[in-house]
Amino acid sequence: MNNNRFEGNKIKQRDSNAVMYTLLNKEPFKCPCRIRFVWLIKNKRTDPDNTAYSKKSVLDGMVKAHILPDDTLKYITGFVDDFEISDKVGVRIEVEE
Repeated sequence: MNNNRFEGNKIKQRDSNAVMYTLLNKEPFKCPCRIRFVWLIKNKRTDPDNTAYSKKSVLDGMVKAHILPDDTLKYITGFVDDFEISDKVGVRIEVEE
């Protein structure tokens, strides 16, 4: 059981670092802000909650890249999750001030 917890943390850290490296040298968000996640999925058979679980990794990567000062309610007023069928798989982030 412990191995699964540690393996899950390694995956989250890997994903957070990938987001951080993607966003390095980008302009920080003006906070507080509302963040819209547009999840790009291959088909409608995908469970939305299985896709959006990676929101934590994305937010942690944004904090590491200094796009967000922190991922608390002081800086994020809410989320919107939308799902689009696409040949590409991933996430697009949109911010509303």
